[in-house]
Amino acid sequence: MYALTSEAERLFPKAYEPVRDKLLDVLGDQQPKAEAEELLRTTGRYLAKTRTTPTGDLGSRMRIATETLNALGGLAELEEAEESLQIQGQRCPLGALVSDHPQLCQLAEEFLSELAGRPVQEHCVRGETPRCRFVVAKIG
Repeated sequence: MYALTSEAERLFPKAYEPVRDKLLDVLGDQQPKAEAEELLRTTGRYLAKTRTTPTGDLGSRMRIATETLNALGGLAELEEAEESLQIQGQRCPLGALVSDHPQLCQLAEEFLSELAGRPVQEHCVRGETPRCRFVVAKIG
């Protein structure tokens, strides 16, 4: 008897995306906005706990946070400005859902804040082609 390996199983279509999409619809429809936001932020913190917490200075932590975002399916680079570090994305790892559920950027904001060890502010571009943008102040 033959069976698919776990790697091959991943190649076949799954119902994950429509289920996640509808779950987010239900969350938005049935929960007050503040409660839904807190649930997403908590999810971001839990997701960060599944990763190794970066050490070192802010730049090192933000580089690892950027690499982690990319490992999850993003396409981002870390850019340095005079007073901040910015993760500038060309592709959002949650892009298939963010167009209809922009509140997911709060999940990513919390996830990256945990990895950076500092509050990160999202300034994502939403729309047909969502792009991530997260900013953390160098001082503060």
